[in-house]
Amino acid sequence: MSLPPIDYERPKCLHDAFSLLEEMGIPMAGGTDVIIQLRESYLKGDFSPRLVVDLKDLDELSGIEDQGEHILIGAITRLSDLIENELLVHYAPSIAEAASRMGSIQIRNKGTIGGNICNAAPCADSIPPLLIHDAVLILASKGETREVDLENFLRGPGKTDRRKGEILIGVKVKKRDEGGEFFIKLARRDALNKARMNFAAWLNLRDGKISEARFAAGAIAPHPIRVREVEELLLGEEPSEALFIRAGRIVRDKMLEITGRRWSTPYKSPVVENLTARVLSEAARRAR
Repeated sequence: MSLPPIDYERPKCLHDAFSLLEEMGIPMAGGTDVIIQLRESYLKGDFSPRLVVDLKDLDELSGIEDQGEHILIGAITRLSDLIENELLVHYAPSIAEAASRMGSIQIRNKGTIGGNICNAAPCADSIPPLLIHDAVLILASKGETREVDLENFLRGPGKTDRRKGEILIGVKVKKRDEGGEFFIKLARRDALNKARMNFAAWLNLRDGKISEARFAAGAIAPHPIRVREVEELLLGEEPSEALFIRAGRIVRDKMLEITGRRWSTPYKSPVVENLTARVLSEAARRAR
């Protein structure tokens, strides 16, 4: 079933985009999520006439730039452009790894980093790697530009701190030129599927002990989260299987604290423990 007629605009400059969004327009970058969501809303009977504002002609929102301590990723940069980018591969490889695991080639060639963030799915693959790189979002509207930590931007499934009329301009991620990081994803099959859970970790070692740690998890809570209890456990410790198993139990308990026990808990609990240990073990191996 197709959609009823939708108003569509494709602005050529940010000023025009801001004006259109003030009229309750819906921003669209790649469209891989927006079109599906509009169709689902129509099938549920709660569809109302909408204005879709296509941002793909706004070249200033695309590209990956070296900014010294940070890398700036334009919001409409395609997922496929993240995979082999030299800056990301060197300073933020988990972001490139996550992008390579998302959807099909066609989805990666259409989908954008900003769309994956603003869609705010609990299983969004880009978000755990962005969280371990202390990502900061740049949002702009007609009268204001502001920065907000990605961690504070996410509010729940499909819910964010994006205000009326705002556009996500770009994402600043902190470079990591020391340590090791890793991204891991579990899905029903290896390709073309959403994550049932995903994890990203970065560890730095000094004299054989963990001196810095970042750990984030997706699909175990209403939105991807940093698990600081794991980071605190790891600091000052020597990497070991026993340590990482303890970390896995912390993540399991965190999941149960947030979501409670469900029919899937007997399956998910040991998987969360094991994948946490695996992603930390690989991050430690790379750090060495």
